Amino acid sequence: MRLTASQYAKALLALSAGAEDPKRVASSFLSYARKNRLTKKLPDILRIFEGLSEAKAGKLSLSIETARSADAAEREALGRLAEASFPGKKLLLRYVVNADLVGGVRMLSSDEMVDATAKRRLRELESRIKG
Repeated sequence: MRLTASQYAKALLALSAGAEDPKRVASSFLSYARKNRLTKKLPDILRIFEGLSEAKAGKLSLSIETARSADAAEREALGRLAEASFPGKKLLLRYVVNADLVGGVRMLSSDEMVDATAKRRLRELESRIKG
């Protein structure tokens, strides 16, 4: 039976949680991954592991996408909007320019999305008009 990347990530989190030497756990896991030809799964395993680790610590990685680069004042306002959209979480914000966006903002975490883009609003308007 082959394990999924999520299962490996959960196992790695469990092993590292009580470890006296997390570097040794990571080194042993990498050796295991190489030996069992899991190197192609490593990016997914590590991405899931980071998400699980952050969630356990009450943190949330959040990508904030805008159509153009946001200045300091806009980033501050976007940060407040993110805090309101994801209450009770310590947010790790990453700002990304997405040229495909017409306007507005999209906030993405590993499992949630807040879409406040102009394109979404236009689609909603179109559906209301069509009835």
